[in-house]
Amino acid sequence: MSQDRLTAGLAGALLVAGTWLLTEKKVPQRILRHVLTLLRGEKKRHRRVRDGYTGATDDLSLFYGMDQEALTTVTDEARLLPQELYEQVVRLLPILCVDLAIERPSDGKFLLVKRGAEPAKGFYWPPGGRLFRGETFFAAAVRKAREETGVEALPLGVLGVYNTFFPTSNWGSGVGTHTVNVCVHMRLVGGGEGGEGKGGLDGTGEEHGWGHPGEKNHHDPYVQEMLTAVASGVCL
Repeated sequence: MSQDRLTAGLAGALLVAGTWLLTEKKVPQRILRHVLTLLRGEKKRHRRVRDGYTGATDDLSLFYGMDQEALTTVTDEARLLPQELYEQVVRLLPILCVDLAIERPSDGKFLLVKRGAEPAKGFYWPPGGRLFRGETFFAAAVRKAREETGVEALPLGVLGVYNTFFPTSNWGSGVGTHTVNVCVHMRLVGGGEGGEGKGGLDGTGEEHGWGHPGEKNHHDPYVQEMLTAVASGVCL
């Protein structure tokens, strides 16, 4: 049997096995879909050129029109919504958030923060928060890393998007909280190799810890999904 035929046969067997695993839900479906896409030789469909489309970034942002600076300007009004208005938003709409998988290069562990407010109060959770109008995912990730943990981190890619539903809210909505979370993989830079994050936690976090993709016993399912995505090495 020729090497080409053997390679094609192995790829076909892997494709069949991967399809079965996807159907039976034996491993995370998002990872298998990426593997199956590579085996089938399919090309990514995002970042296609359209009329008026002027550029893309590694964080999946698409810009229309030539003035990208104007499109990505964040106003003070967008940053600080009145409490009454934000309570109404939480009650009626999903909140779009950017969550951070901040990796420590020295040991491959990821920064987690114990939440001090609802939703998910008391859970060890990735740092993150609301995406402002005019922000790219990467810009929001850099901002939240500084604001919530006091660290400098370099964004590497978008790991995935998660849809989370909570029965509780910190805004008195009475209907819980619905968030759509874009998870960004980041790596600590500069002097952040020691006790990073300890002195910079904002009011939403009580303390910090470090999680490793291989630890599966004590993590929240969302955190485990995020760490598994990092371990797979696959970004959107």
